Amino acid sequence: MNQQRPFPQQFGTAGHTYIATLQTDQLGEVVILLKNQSTREFITIPVDKLEEVIKTLQAVKKALNVPSQYSQRRARVQEQYPRAFTRWLPEDETLLREGFTAGKSIRQLSILLGRNPSAIHARLRTMGLMGELQDADDPQWNTTRDNGLIDAYSDGLSIDELASRYKTSSEEIQQRLTKLAVL
Repeated sequence: MNQQRPFPQQFGTAGHTYIATLQTDQLGEVVILLKNQSTREFITIPVDKLEEVIKTLQAVKKALNVPSQYSQRRARVQEQYPRAFTRWLPEDETLLREGFTAGKSIRQLSILLGRNPSAIHARLRTMGLMGELQDADDPQWNTTRDNGLIDAYSDGLSIDELASRYKTSSEEIQQRLTKLAVL
């Protein structure tokens, strides 16, 4: 291996750090050099074989049944909210409508329906029971920020922690959560 090209990429896993570089070997072929920084072991992969290596690694991942980041996140969410990512049934919407009109909070409805609070909020908007709630005099609040606020509060962040995260006062956070029917 002689000529190194400017392509260092670093990644780590299980206490090991790997560096990937592009190099030209003694025969003039471009190769990828994967070097384990801990053990100093390395492998070379000819660039013209890269697609084949990627397909093989994908097949190994599939055979090992390694879940994607999305499916891992989905599983974590469903531990807390068993009906998350499932289709809304007519009876779910009936319970939601009845609970909301009876004055239940988003948090209470979330527990009742087994769904994420931001999903409850979104469904209430879809059903026309709750408006967009973007304040004309305070454009910092919109649906995306509201859903983040609802989720963070549901995950256990305190009013003061939310105020710090959203760079506003605790009173404003309290008012916003009340306006969103979370409190």
